[in-house]
Amino acid sequence: MVSQARCRRGAGGLSRPADSRYAAGAGGLHERPDSGQPGHLRLPHRDGPVLPDHPRDGERGAQRHAERGDRHRRHGRRFRLVRPRSDGADDRTADWSLQRDRRGDRRRPHPRRHLYKRVPRPVDHARLASEGAARPSPHRHHPLRFKGVTMIISRISALPARLSTDYARMSLFFVRVETTDGVVGWGESCDSFGVSYPTVLERIVDDVWGPAVIGHPLDSAPARLAAVRSATARTLGSTYASAQALSALEIAIADAAGKQHGRSAAPAPRLRDHVEVYAGNSHFLESRAASAHFELLAPLLERGVRKVKMRIGPAWRDAMRILRDLRPLLPVETDIMVDGSELFSVGEAMEMALVLADLRVSWFEEPVPSTQHAAISRIAGASPVPIAYGEHLFSTAQALDALQSSAISVIQPDASICGGLTEAHRMGTAAASRGARVVMHLHGSPVTIAANALVAGGLPGVDLIEYPFHLSPMLERVAPAAGFGIASIEDGRIAIPDSPGLGIDVDEEVLMEGHRTYVDA
Repeated sequence: MVSQARCRRGAGGLSRPADSRYAAGAGGLHERPDSGQPGHLRLPHRDGPVLPDHPRDGERGAQRHAERGDRHRRHGRRFRLVRPRSDGADDRTADWSLQRDRRGDRRRPHPRRHLYKRVPRPVDHARLASEGAARPSPHRHHPLRFKGVTMIISRISALPARLSTDYARMSLFFVRVETTDGVVGWGESCDSFGVSYPTVLERIVDDVWGPAVIGHPLDSAPARLAAVRSATARTLGSTYASAQALSALEIAIADAAGKQHGRSAAPAPRLRDHVEVYAGNSHFLESRAASAHFELLAPLLERGVRKVKMRIGPAWRDAMRILRDLRPLLPVETDIMVDGSELFSVGEAMEMALVLADLRVSWFEEPVPSTQHAAISRIAGASPVPIAYGEHLFSTAQALDALQSSAISVIQPDASICGGLTEAHRMGTAAASRGARVVMHLHGSPVTIAANALVAGGLPGVDLIEYPFHLSPMLERVAPAAGFGIASIEDGRIAIPDSPGLGIDVDEEVLMEGHRTYVDA
């Protein structure tokens, strides 16, 4: 008599002879294949592929599969079931009756469901790209990703340039980012007056920041750059040239991402459409008579600008005399700010602060180097004029440290210096929450003007941005339609760009010509 063995696999179990060449499986007995195909089962009475054994065994496993299968395996959207072949490949023939019925959350699984496996559905990238360009995925929103499309950074070009201005031939530094879809983003660095050593920044981008993001999605670039900045802080440093080079790349990535997604690169929702400007003058006060300074400022005063900043050079006593002569030439409601360019001692700064208070100066900017917190604290404690710093603060942490230890009253973030759009917004938000006045600094091309205008547009209480008026002809050449020339100022304000990315279109030929000029020189 042939002994019987009870099979505990499948619903209710099945009986089979102990020495039979059949094996139990869910829904019936499976015929074991020949010895050349160990570990596989063949469905009896039908021609079909050789199938692997079910990974779960016994009644307990079948019950767990029945209870958990429909709830945890969602085959409908991203996967399908395919029948494996004996050679390890798949015949890609899906039994759609095995798919989950979306009308109900609980449904008994098909008895042969375990004989199939999940594989990703093939994606038609060309079709998804054409659809995704106009409509984001309805299933999962991501600010830098479309349905089925991931934007990859394919090329980063660091471009030192030299462009002519009304003031001088000025060195600048740009970064051009291009994605696999052909979208181009532009960024720019600043070290207070363009960039004095752009080839240094070029090397940092090529050796440090660029390799961290090339070949990776745009949406992962900010996190990757932050990780590299943290890792290199002890060796490369996180201030000055390192932060300036990072700023240009971060702005370029934000510009490319905004253009691809059809949204502004602004780090926060827009609170205003225009921002007031103050005239930033790079000429030292002692370099010419008060009447000559007034002639330089006249075109801006005619456009409604009522805030001007003058620079004091080493001959500061002569500068004070000329400033006294200039004050009555300006409209009564005009605010004057003074930039010390980190040139003076504590004693000289204190003496100048007393004179500036008599001339109703709104703030005294950088009288001593920004790293001398104890000296700044002494000046701020004795000065009747608010003390301003910011263009040499390279992170939010540095700004908070300066606010606490130096008692400064005005913070001046610059997205092209401190690490990009997001870091400038963080710095402004943190400073404003601690009672400081926040005013945007800038001194560069339309790229940095657009970046800082976008930051200012999303910061509550920030309605003032620097405008380097002596760069106006260069601004109009680099981005003719951006609206950053003197003639575009209305009632002392400029419009904040609202198009995708930075909101401006740069003339690449002008920038490339400036790059060739720098290389040839």
